[in-house]
Amino acid sequence: MTAALSTPAKPRSPHHAGRSARLGPRFDGDLLLASVLINSLGLAVPIAMLQIFDRVIPNQSLGTLDGIMLVMFGVIALDAVLKIVRSRILLRAAEAQEREIAPLALDRLFRADLPALRKLGRAKLVDHLQAVQHLRNLFPRQRSILAVDLVFSLIYLTAIFALAGALVLVPLVLMAVVVAAALPLRSAQNRAVGEDRSLDQKGLSYLSQALRHTRAVKLWGAHLAVQKSYDGLHRQQARASATLSRISGIYYGLTVTLGPAATGMTSLFGGYLVMQQQIGLAELAACILLTGRATQPVFQTVFSSNEERLAKRTTRELRSFLWLPDAPSRGLPADPNQPGLELLDLSERDRFARVTLDAPKGALIVIQGRIGADPSALLEVVAGERAPSEGAIRIKGRIPRLSALSCEPRAMRFLQRKPLLFYGTLRENLTEFTEDKGKAAELVQRFGLGPELNAMPGGLDWVYQGSGTGGGSTGLFKKLNLAAAIAAQPELLLLEAPLVDLDPKSAATIAAEIIALRGETTILATAPSAALLEAADIVVTLHQNRPADVTHRAMGADLDAWVAETNGGTPTQIATREAS
Repeated sequence: MTAALSTPAKPRSPHHAGRSARLGPRFDGDLLLASVLINSLGLAVPIAMLQIFDRVIPNQSLGTLDGIMLVMFGVIALDAVLKIVRSRILLRAAEAQEREIAPLALDRLFRADLPALRKLGRAKLVDHLQAVQHLRNLFPRQRSILAVDLVFSLIYLTAIFALAGALVLVPLVLMAVVVAAALPLRSAQNRAVGEDRSLDQKGLSYLSQALRHTRAVKLWGAHLAVQKSYDGLHRQQARASATLSRISGIYYGLTVTLGPAATGMTSLFGGYLVMQQQIGLAELAACILLTGRATQPVFQTVFSSNEERLAKRTTRELRSFLWLPDAPSRGLPADPNQPGLELLDLSERDRFARVTLDAPKGALIVIQGRIGADPSALLEVVAGERAPSEGAIRIKGRIPRLSALSCEPRAMRFLQRKPLLFYGTLRENLTEFTEDKGKAAELVQRFGLGPELNAMPGGLDWVYQGSGTGGGSTGLFKKLNLAAAIAAQPELLLLEAPLVDLDPKSAATIAAEIIALRGETTILATAPSAALLEAADIVVTLHQNRPADVTHRAMGADLDAWVAETNGGTPTQIATREAS
């Protein structure tokens, strides 16, 4: 029994963490205390009005009046400070939840079952990942503090009833009328929001389809038909946007005018009660102030913004995304004692045939191709971008599968010949949006990027906005990609023509950095230079329709001997045994 109690609990999987994650606003002690104090201070001014009209003015007590004024200034200042503190608490809570949910959403993208992800579609997946930012709207908006404000609204109404009796009917009737009038407006706004979102998706889908066939559209002169259809969609979007603008304008107008209207009606009917000598001026002054504080939370609740409703809907969608099932766990776990990379009779129809090799961790493998063979296709197959027609791949003794894998932060990098930069500064592309801490400057010096960056406006802080915009050469962008990838020291680095499009000096620098990774990173590189060929541990020469030639070289010790000792034979012997 004791042993059972001392057994540590099994850690929860990321899937369970996603299911248990709380979305939306949450109260904490500081937020509750700040909201209570703010609303309690709302009673100070009406009480002061009672004292001024009931005692100070009749007794002409100027000293007491000065004291009350000083107290009121202090109350107003404290109220402002408390509201600032409450807004900071809400912002910190929003940031904390975003830090909690964002990694879970990204983790779900990579761990969820592939058919479930495909069912959602690419656009929906991007929406789900960006939905985390909308959660912030649930905090700064009134939803997380209106609960306390509405409780105090009842307290204010009770105070009005205690002071002036039937006068409390004025704010109550006004609130009932506002709620009744807002229901059809809210329904119309929800329909307009849904229509606007649907039209946005239709427009995006139509444009993507049209752009996919741009050549055919230009060739056959079909651009007028495309433009006509798009104009029709645009007119529908304009009507939906105009509806939303009108409703938002009505909301804004009502929000601005209803507060003064409530105090004005209270003054009007209260003045009648004063003339009837049913209440005094002191009670009327206090009730006017209390009416404004009582009706404000109700109006804010009724006329809550469209952004908050969007955030609520986004929360529901994000919760369903976090609940997607895990991909099934299949295959054996990675074994660090197994070869870093094994290719078992790997073929891709009409591109290369029968590549068999065992490479230890940290081997430098260069790939060449004879006429008709495609070395880049081999990289794509190893990366998982292309399925082989025959054969298999093992990485550290495990066949890669579309399954729930353990986290391997240094697993693999695949750099294609054409550089791929993110929208952002060159510094962010070098550091890959992580904290700099001098990393960018070190990489600039290490890879000799200084002269080219100095020629760019802004240097490292120049913003990349896409290829063909704003300047910058293909060679510079390629060196930035290579520098970031090499600095990350992945376990497997796939390089498609890494030295092509570079000047001789830069090519020599990059080649030296690639060679320096040997022993820690397994590297596959196509279109090698003389330096890479000389340093290579394994040279693969692809043929289109016959087995590849694989040449092993020494890597500290005889590589063929290492292969034979590890696997019980050379790659050719193993392939022969498996074929038989």
